[in-house]
Amino acid sequence: MSQQDTTSFYRRIAGNTAYLILGQALGSLGLFASYVIASRFLTRGDDTSAYDAYVLAINVGVFFLSLAELGLTEGTTRLVASLAGHGRQAAVPTVARRALAILFVAGGAATAVVLVGAEHIARIVGSPEAAPLFVLSALWIIPLAVMRVPISVFQGLQEMKYSFLAASVREPIKVVLFLALAAVGFTLRLALAAWVVWSVIALGLKAAIFVRFLHKRGLRLTEGEPLEPPGLLASSRYLYLPFLSMSLLPVLVRLLVNRFSPTGGVGAFHNALSLATLTMMIFLPIAQALLPAFAHAHARRESLEALARTAMRFVGLTAFAGLAFYSFAAGPLLALFYGPAYREAGLFLAMAAVGLFFDAFKVVTNPLLKGTQWARASTWIEVVRLVVTIGAGVPLTVHFGPLGMMEGFVVGCVVSTVLQLECVRRLLGVRCWVDAALPTVWAMVLCGGWVAAHFVPGLGPTLPVTAALGVVAVLMILRPPVTLAELRTIWRIVFSRQPADAPVR
Repeated sequence: MSQQDTTSFYRRIAGNTAYLILGQALGSLGLFASYVIASRFLTRGDDTSAYDAYVLAINVGVFFLSLAELGLTEGTTRLVASLAGHGRQAAVPTVARRALAILFVAGGAATAVVLVGAEHIARIVGSPEAAPLFVLSALWIIPLAVMRVPISVFQGLQEMKYSFLAASVREPIKVVLFLALAAVGFTLRLALAAWVVWSVIALGLKAAIFVRFLHKRGLRLTEGEPLEPPGLLASSRYLYLPFLSMSLLPVLVRLLVNRFSPTGGVGAFHNALSLATLTMMIFLPIAQALLPAFAHAHARRESLEALARTAMRFVGLTAFAGLAFYSFAAGPLLALFYGPAYREAGLFLAMAAVGLFFDAFKVVTNPLLKGTQWARASTWIEVVRLVVTIGAGVPLTVHFGPLGMMEGFVVGCVVSTVLQLECVRRLLGVRCWVDAALPTVWAMVLCGGWVAAHFVPGLGPTLPVTAALGVVAVLMILRPPVTLAELRTIWRIVFSRQPADAPVR
């Protein structure tokens, strides 16, 4: 590949990554805004029962939507990319039609299960009175399931700008609907009905964008070349399990909190976890940029290890900054966004930040394993994480309420991160342990400060956390976490997309 072709290739990756990240950010912010509005209008003083029911109904719908996905989101992307790479774009409409048909049937089956078994599902999750709400939450499963197909095709053809365009018209509609409800009278049932209306409108807009996109490429959805085996489902089946382990985990822990917590509090638990996961948007560009970089550096072990260890130190430093921020501002942040009733959930948010601190290291190890053809190891580690989180979280929830599930969540994050670091060492010979250990020591010192602040009677929160940060500052001075040259390397890879096998100083 010539220098000009290489530059063009990396520029295209940079542009597609930027569009993808912006689209994901819009989706996350739109969802976050809808929960903030719902929390403000459904919480009455200290009574959070209506908001708890809203969170529960949404998560039941998401649970069955995830089951209906069947691995087709990534499977369609992979198959479309393969066809495009072999010059067979004329078969893309055939893939899209099959994916639409399968997801329509699977989404319809999931909808039927919820509609027929709403009362039974409500008893299983511990809220028998919520059955009518689950019926409403089932009505947007089909639109949201079918809506995944255009996005997968856009990504498979490396046209992420259309994904961004869809998100830019989809998410504002959701926020506008919720603001309109706030103006005319916000109720629990109307809020769930707004989800149904939004899903139908969003599906129509995305379908129009998709048809226009195909037309510009000289394709028609009703026409297309036939597909040879393996078919779409065959290419997607191995992607279903890892998808479930990652997408169902946050949903399952919320449902389990509602089922097993003796004090309730699923709304507070949800708000803390959602607010903490917003920080992961910072790491998405790094993860998606490192995947092709690691793939290119696979043949050169020295460059691969230097790049991985530099990225690990950079991520550790950034993740620690997020943990420190939440340690100071957890309670006020929850009160600011969701209302004063949720200030007391500050400890939930601080603990969620600890779990996501460890999860941040997988921003490096996940693309490292995938880019070096060891994606299966990453898949099974996520399954182990799901089992560990639920196995530890359920008994702890029974005894300690939502705080117990947060403890289980932290344990799952720690176990999966340790396993990934060990897999990277054993399978690739890349030693990232020492680079993850240093910020982990900082995190332990900081956590010692806020544990003292929360659990020692009469001790204010500011002094111990400030003292812990002072200790960390001294440690940073004694051993700087990342050099300026290494920061320039990360900047060049993430934003300039120079080849990964360029010298790493």
